[in-house]
Amino acid sequence: MLELRLQVEELRRRLDAERDHGEVWVSNGREVQRPAIGSGSDAIAIEAPNQPPPPSTVQLAPGMTMAQIERAAIEAALRETRGNRRRAAEILDIGERTLYRKLRDYGIAPEAVAVGS
Repeated sequence: MLELRLQVEELRRRLDAERDHGEVWVSNGREVQRPAIGSGSDAIAIEAPNQPPPPSTVQLAPGMTMAQIERAAIEAALRETRGNRRRAAEILDIGERTLYRKLRDYGIAPEAVAVGS
């Protein structure tokens, strides 16, 4: 959990540094991490597309709380998996029990997210 918290803090720091350059789109962590692994650089360039983001993308805005970011990431994973909680947990790199607890805590109905958004 501490590692996740540190990763989130680093992401927030990078987003704060980029906010003056326009919108920033971040998808799930694996999509961002994979290109960075082979690049030989610590820098990750995130470009804002000219079209709407895919359903699995989370739009971050300055001032969003960690809870809002986490909820948006969970909803995006559920949209991508059409409500499949097991696959959503895999995408988010968390355990299924953790996902179920977060769904309950945030009052998210996976079926409604998969169909309604």
